[in-house]
Amino acid sequence: MPAEQAEFKRPPQPFAGWTTSPNGILVPAATGPHIIGVAPPGTGKTRSWLAPAAAMWPSSCLISSSRDDLMQLVLRRRMGPSQLLDLRPIDAPPYPDCIKRVRFDPTKCITTFQEAAACARAMLRLAGAGQPGGIRSEANGMWDDLAFAPLTCLLFAAATESTMGIDWVLRAAENTSSPTPDKNTGERDWSKVDASEPGWAASVDPRYCRNRIFRDRVRAVLCQEPRQRDSVKMTISHALTGWVMLSLADDEPEDFDLSFLDDPHATLYILCPMAGDAAPVASLLMELLINRRRALLHQWGTLCQLGMFLDELTNTPIANLDGNIAENRGLGVTICGAVQSSSQLEVVYGPARAHAIMDTVPAIMIMYGAHEERWLKAATYWEGKTTSSTHTYSNNSDERTTGREYRDMVDPSELNPRNRFEARLIIRGTAGARVKIPDFTESMAHYQEAAALMRAEEARREQQKARAAKRRR
Repeated sequence: MPAEQAEFKRPPQPFAGWTTSPNGILVPAATGPHIIGVAPPGTGKTRSWLAPAAAMWPSSCLISSSRDDLMQLVLRRRMGPSQLLDLRPIDAPPYPDCIKRVRFDPTKCITTFQEAAACARAMLRLAGAGQPGGIRSEANGMWDDLAFAPLTCLLFAAATESTMGIDWVLRAAENTSSPTPDKNTGERDWSKVDASEPGWAASVDPRYCRNRIFRDRVRAVLCQEPRQRDSVKMTISHALTGWVMLSLADDEPEDFDLSFLDDPHATLYILCPMAGDAAPVASLLMELLINRRRALLHQWGTLCQLGMFLDELTNTPIANLDGNIAENRGLGVTICGAVQSSSQLEVVYGPARAHAIMDTVPAIMIMYGAHEERWLKAATYWEGKTTSSTHTYSNNSDERTTGREYRDMVDPSELNPRNRFEARLIIRGTAGARVKIPDFTESMAHYQEAAALMRAEEARREQQKARAAKRRR
């Protein structure tokens, strides 16, 4: 259906607990376009929340975790095509045949020079993803700016031929040799460069790079004083470390295609270790998926909603998360992330950006045992103020003093969940509500019951419409 003829439908919302309808039936609570859930270890955020949320998601889905327990729970419920990107430094476990193993080669996702430039900038920004302070809103000053053009040309050169790929980039990044300058003129004869030999000079050969500005920038860096040139080289090597780690794998699965998640039934599982070495790979993949949605936005009538369900959000962090929270609803992307404490956001993103993330996320689910005074205090703001009476008694007599105090209607501590099967779901503009979060199996049973009731209600409405149309005839 053309986009201009498609009927607007509100995007689906991620699951965040059960609430009781006016008819006394458990139904999924209304949430928002994005949500962050907070729970300390051992309180069931995987089985009680994230796994049901991913299993119930009605569209294409990306699921990331450091362990495979989340994948194994969801796999039994999502019946569409499934692929696995396993970034862990272990031998491949014997997973079911229905899961197709893939690897992520960013050069296979590049078709234009502009895409190579965007990929290079993202790789430089995400080089420290998964490490304290590793996510930067901007590139790291002068060295990243100098590394931008060489990395762009390396990526695009490798993307032009299917036989090169990221392995060619890893080799070429370490080769900064260039033609010897002429003794009389000091100029270098770049036509002597062997374009078949991986290197910086080869990446700007006319057969690969037709952008003169980028070509001149790369050659200028190659002509710099060796210590400065090597500093730029080190910056590029740092951005490629994740793929150096992946080169240790014995098997070579097929390359992941970004269009795979255009299928509303498709699921991509990412297993990323907590060590942080592979985090830039997963973070870059999510960045490219978001960029793809931005490029396909003109097809909004047929574009499915992509759900990103991230266990330990700070393990595979999304760059510019506060900006993505603000924009991604319009791009057809929903972010559903779990953390053990909001202070983890400060470790990875820094205090200022972490506070912006906490202030912009439209829905928060606080589970039992999470100490999140900032969010709970913000929730009490929407309940307003009230005037309460105070009574004080003298120590030496029966004299009583009565006063009146203008205070918040609700104390933040009153909003805490009472047990591990309950959570406080806070929607921006409200103090939130208590929701039920039973175990995975019980939630899925409720889901099937609610789906059956919904289908029965839709059938009843269709019958009523048919009878009304028959009477009119």
